[in-house]
Amino acid sequence: MGGIQVWPTQLPEFKKQVLNYYLALRKLSKLLIRAFSVALGYSPNYLDRYFRQPNVLLRLLTYPPPPNAPSDLYGSAPHTDYGCITLLHQDNSGGLQILTDNNQWLDVLPREDSLILNTGHMMTIWSNGKLKATKHRVINTSNNQRYSIPLFYNCSLDTTVSPLQKCVSPENPAHFEPIHYGDFIKKILLANYTFTGLTKPI
Repeated sequence: MGGIQVWPTQLPEFKKQVLNYYLALRKLSKLLIRAFSVALGYSPNYLDRYFRQPNVLLRLLTYPPPPNAPSDLYGSAPHTDYGCITLLHQDNSGGLQILTDNNQWLDVLPREDSLILNTGHMMTIWSNGKLKATKHRVINTSNNQRYSIPLFYNCSLDTTVSPLQKCVSPENPAHFEPIHYGDFIKKILLANYTFTGLTKPI
């Protein structure tokens, strides 16, 4: 876990527990990528070449209950994830919703001892559209402080992502142009966030 980490000194075991959780989800994510590789017609380790230096991010998120808020106030606006896969643990407050093929928002109810898997844009491109990036949002109507811990497991920043050969055919030609993952993420970050005033490169 790189970058500046602010660990609370009041919780001496917090850092150890978070790092253990991070490493466990990172290991699980690698296994899931191999399962996707098989599902797309390749050997289990075929996609490993794109994850030699995976871009991995663990976030600890909280959504405070907004007082007197309308029922459709977003804790997180509708979006799809930019990378490969996201593993998410949410607490018992709920609030996560996914968009179905019928264009209806469906509650993803909390389940004990479970994780949620979202596929992102890169899996959509590799699979030539077979694997859809999961559109989702968060609406906290529980009147509780909501917590979620997503791990984003993505390919190496120098990866060029394009539809895999076995996902393309004369009947189903490539629907996506190749993209450079690092350039794609940089463009997204610059469009969505303001870095004015930073004195160090990010």
